[in-house]
Amino acid sequence: MKKGTSLIELDRGYVEVDAAEEVFTVGGKWEEPLKKKAKIYMVTGPANSGKSTFCRFLLNRHHAHPTYLLDIDCGQPNYTLPGQVSLTRDHHMSTVKVVKSYFLNCNNPSDKPELYLDAIASLIKTFTL
Repeated sequence: MKKGTSLIELDRGYVEVDAAEEVFTVGGKWEEPLKKKAKIYMVTGPANSGKSTFCRFLLNRHHAHPTYLLDIDCGQPNYTLPGQVSLTRDHHMSTVKVVKSYFLNCNNPSDKPELYLDAIASLIKTFTL
C-alpha cells in the first residue's frame, strides 16, 4: 500500500484513495468507494492527509442510516476529548451519541499499548454485539 493512502474498503476488496491529493474534491476518487456499498471502511493515512475530513464526508453521505465511527486516534479524536478512544453513532448529521469510550490518559498509543489495544478490542466487541 502506498504512503498517503486514506481509505481501505473492507468486505469486497479495497479501494485506495490518496487524501493528500483529493482533500476537498467531492466527487472523483472520494465517490468511488461509495459506489461499492461497503459496510465497513478503514480510514488511514499520514498526518494532515485529510482523514478526519474524509470521515466527515462518509458520515454525511450515509446520514440517512445510522452510522458508527470507531475512533482510535487518541491524540485528536473526532467527538471525544484528547486521550480517549470511542465508538460513536451518527444519525442525521447533527445527532452524535457516544456509545462507549475509554479514557487512556495519553495522546500516543505507544505510551500505554496494552491499555490501548484492550480498549479497542472492547469497542469492537461492543459494535459487534
